[in-house]
Amino acid sequence: MPRKELPLPDGWEEARDFDGKVYYIDHIHHSTSWIDPRDSWRGDDPADVQGPACRY
Repeated sequence: MPRKELPLPDGWEEARDFDGKVYYIDHIHHSTSWIDPRDSWRGDDPADVQGPACRY
């Protein structure tokens, strides 16, 4: 479950699609993810986030 009390890692932004579903933008690596990086970020590099992502 997302830990909303924690800030997103540097370079990340929360956004919503046209249907209102939340997704996350990684501005450093130019990718997006449906998975909150605060849930799956286990290392020093936010690029280690697990889950589907696409380049933007």
